[in-house]
Amino acid sequence: MTYIFDHTFKTAGTTFNLSYLPAAFQPEERCIVPGFLEPNRLELERLAALPAEERGRFKVIAGHNAGRLRPVCPEARWLTLVRSPAERVISGYLHARFHGDAWEAVGREIHENNISLAQFVELDLFARRYAEFVSMHDWQARTLLGPEWAPSLLKDRVAIAERIRSRFHLVGYCEAFERFLFFLHLTEGFPLVLFNNRLVSQERRAFYATAEDVLAIERYIQADRVVYECARQEFDRRVAEIWNEERNRAYDRYLEALEEFRHANRENMDATSLYSSGSPGPWPLRSSRGRIRPMNR
Repeated sequence: MTYIFDHTFKTAGTTFNLSYLPAAFQPEERCIVPGFLEPNRLELERLAALPAEERGRFKVIAGHNAGRLRPVCPEARWLTLVRSPAERVISGYLHARFHGDAWEAVGREIHENNISLAQFVELDLFARRYAEFVSMHDWQARTLLGPEWAPSLLKDRVAIAERIRSRFHLVGYCEAFERFLFFLHLTEGFPLVLFNNRLVSQERRAFYATAEDVLAIERYIQADRVVYECARQEFDRRVAEIWNEERNRAYDRYLEALEEFRHANRENMDATSLYSSGSPGPWPLRSSRGRIRPMNR
């Protein structure tokens, strides 16, 4: 069985793709599609052209625009994450403004013209300058419901949930990212991993949206808000169906191990380790290339 993770911009996908997956699966079991525009297109075209048997050797395929593989991967189990829409927009703005990989595309323009969050959202500037998959305009709704969804669907939350279930095997949400991984562990046999969160913007702690910013954001996330709420409710329902005291205790132990690991490795964002509830830390670490190395005490 192949799982395909369709990464929506600014929804913890970088942590999933670059921290979790390399630690959880061997190189021959995973295919991480590059995020940059041209490499992304070329890799998706290569994957689509592979014989089904060869493509099916991957346990997980993950990356931006992975939905383009739907026509050639009808039997795959599709995964994704959503995020509180307003927080996603703010994170997208700060990424565009401060992150190095966005500087030439849009960051320089934001700085030189002192472009506000409200202007950034109204213009959908990152998408206009770079690619539509970084859009701040209801892109989560497009991902979960499909590009052909009709606005009338938003009036029927039952229908929204049914459509999401028809398109995705599992949709988690960023605010419960560790629970998403734990659910995959329980239901699909995915390994548990200790890791640091990636691309956590330091600027977010000091940034406050103005009233004008908030009004602008709300105009462009109406569909995303409804879909996010439906996806979140559906994920919580599925977790509740399988949860019990034993699993709750196991999850708490995992969170405790994560906290200890992150504290011990806060200077090394590439640090990861497979987690075993029977093997408390210190843990062997993997470098960003997946090689085991001992942890410094």
